[in-house]
Amino acid sequence: MKKSEIDVVYVFKDSKSDELKYSIRSVAKNWPHRKIWIVGDKPDWISEEVGYIKAFGTYSGRYRDVNNKLKVACKNDLISDPFWLFNDDFFVMKSVDVDNYKTTYDGTLEGKYKRLKEKYSMLDTWTYLEGFSFAQKVLKMNHCPSRKNFENHVPMLMDKQKLSLVVRTFPYAVCRRSIYMNLYYPNDGVPGKDVKRYNNDDMVEMEDILLSTNDVSFRGNVGDYIKKKFKEKSRYER
Repeated sequence: MKKSEIDVVYVFKDSKSDELKYSIRSVAKNWPHRKIWIVGDKPDWISEEVGYIKAFGTYSGRYRDVNNKLKVACKNDLISDPFWLFNDDFFVMKSVDVDNYKTTYDGTLEGKYKRLKEKYSMLDTWTYLEGFSFAQKVLKMNHCPSRKNFENHVPMLMDKQKLSLVVRTFPYAVCRRSIYMNLYYPNDGVPGKDVKRYNNDDMVEMEDILLSTNDVSFRGNVGDYIKKKFKEKSRYER
């Protein structure tokens, strides 16, 4: 199967933000694929061209919720195997040759943990931070020498059986992407910085091919640029 014939899957929880809409517009324009699927909540603006699979949320935290929805995606025979996993805040800014695309990693899980620990030293507990520690323990327990940090906010190709095993075995895992890649594809990926923008005044750079936002940056400079760039509706909207 050519990578350009693989489905794109979003795990989605209802939100007041329009990030998903603009993410899909960017995929429609710049990321070759067969079909787009949304697993979770159903936006009222999607067209019949979007595949939708209802998946109920949980009250056990956001990471358990995502992992449960990924299990649902992996069980569905209509979704291609493998599939491209996207977040609703991923944006494809330029045309991508997906057949030669490689996901990126940013150093090691240990390095990322230390950077976060130093930056947010005032926090006694933080689920996201502890997720990096937990992932290292999982990899060590499974005799995996690779400890790369694959938590960059970029698309990732997912094998259904392998991803399902990860999220079933570690249902509360925060760093599911790093566990998956280090266990099964430790030699894949290329070094690269995270493309996430966090602040209202962050800027878009000329070389940006992929971008990711949060609620703050999507309301700021980066979000304004994305909205102007992808102002036309895609076939995935009513």
